[in-house]
Amino acid sequence: MDDAQIGARVAALRGAMPQRHIVSVMAMMYGITWYQSTLTRVEAGQRSLKLTEAVALAKIFGVPVGALVEEGSSGGNALAIRELSAVKADLEKRIQGLS
Repeated sequence: MDDAQIGARVAALRGAMPQRHIVSVMAMMYGITWYQSTLTRVEAGQRSLKLTEAVALAKIFGVPVGALVEEGSSGGNALAIRELSAVKADLEKRIQGLS
């Protein structure tokens, strides 16, 4: 699997989640300094993921690391992933509304 395929999976998993949200969580929860441009380059296949970054992204998206990097894994179905990401984003908005 190459960087472009991994980047496409990251983008599919992120779905409608704003890049700034991912970047903030990477820094606050995992101590990984990313910028929106870093995420853009990863999603475009122009930058490789480090293992620690892949683990953090998998945790953020609630999927196993294999969903990002293994061929034939459950991460390969981009449409299903986008739909789940949209549901996740909707739930996050509703939870924030309760606060």
